[in-house]
Amino acid sequence: ECILSNIVFYILFLLFLLVGYLVALNPKRYFILLIYLLSIYPLSASLSFLNLKSGVYVFDSVLLGILGFIFINKRMKIKKADLYLLLVGFIYILYLFYAVINSREIIYILKDVRPLIYLVTGWLFTKYFDDKSLKVDDRDVMFYFIISFIFVLIKLTLQNFLNASGNDEFYQDNTYRYLDATVYIASVYFIYLFSSKREINKNAFITIVFCLGIIAIANSRFIVISILLSIVILNYKNINRIIPIIFYSAVLLGVFYLYSVNSDAERVLKGFTEEGIAYQITSRFSPAINVIKEMTDLQIIFGQGLGKPFYIPWFEYRGDINPYNINIDSLYLTIFVKFGVLSLLIVGRLLVFYKVNFNDKGGSFIAIFLAMMFIVSATVYQIYAIGLIMGYLLVRANERSC
Repeated sequence: ECILSNIVFYILFLLFLLVGYLVALNPKRYFILLIYLLSIYPLSASLSFLNLKSGVYVFDSVLLGILGFIFINKRMKIKKADLYLLLVGFIYILYLFYAVINSREIIYILKDVRPLIYLVTGWLFTKYFDDKSLKVDDRDVMFYFIISFIFVLIKLTLQNFLNASGNDEFYQDNTYRYLDATVYIASVYFIYLFSSKREINKNAFITIVFCLGIIAIANSRFIVISILLSIVILNYKNINRIIPIIFYSAVLLGVFYLYSVNSDAERVLKGFTEEGIAYQITSRFSPAINVIKEMTDLQIIFGQGLGKPFYIPWFEYRGDINPYNINIDSLYLTIFVKFGVLSLLIVGRLLVFYKVNFNDKGGSFIAIFLAMMFIVSATVYQIYAIGLIMGYLLVRANERSC
């Protein structure tokens, strides 16, 4: 089984490598192929044995394919807006040397550079996909989310079937939910529909329905809260949109609640109580807070470096799962432990990425969404964070067709 799993992984790795090269070769033609692959292929953490080997994801080969195209054809221009990313990359390189010199485990080091991989991926994708000739109309967007919803159901079923005989109690207790890149694409587009001036036509309404279904199945209260707060913050001055926003916010909360009740998702429902919220905050943050308490003054400034895992005591109930993890459920605390005060540069780049790279006001809504998500999630440590990038590229392609 292990040999078969490795063979499948390497075949898929080569396939996605080819996709990356084709994407760079003809972005207009292969953008749709890539975004559909993201929705069809299971990139969920619960199915990591299908897409992760030694800290490397099968989808990372798309980035390698694009880099390969650049190396062969030498097509890349550096702009002033890219200098911030180069600074962040330089910091990561210095910390990589430090991690290697201190003989830290390679698998932890690879996992710790995922935020940089996310930034580089976004940078390259904006170079090749943010093209005025790339347009996706409302009907195509609607069809995409219908297909995506269907595949979310298929992947949820696959997840439950493959994990039924596993030893990880966490995934056995969370058979009602499925989260991967698709939910971030849906979240980004959902926020966009209510933060732009465009009207909700028939196609957009159907899109909203299927986005709601995808978000509900992800069953993440923090994603739901971040979406709603982003919409409210972006529209607090726009009185004409208050009523539809209240209506759709109520619908989103209602769908989320009903799905949670029908799925017996007690963990999610208890998370909305005062005691549940207090417990969640304490349990999520305590591994990092315990480390920070013991950090020296020098480490407060420069951090403990890459490849330093956190001890997560409640992981031990999950059978054979390693109780050490490279991140905790808060990007702010995770990055602070790694980089100290310098973490402000890393987090700052992550938040302003869309606004700087796309040079428009639209990037603000993802910045607000991420600023809230980062409180309780190390989002960019997961491969499916690429959904944020693809979601916003889909938004821009859709705007051009209006």
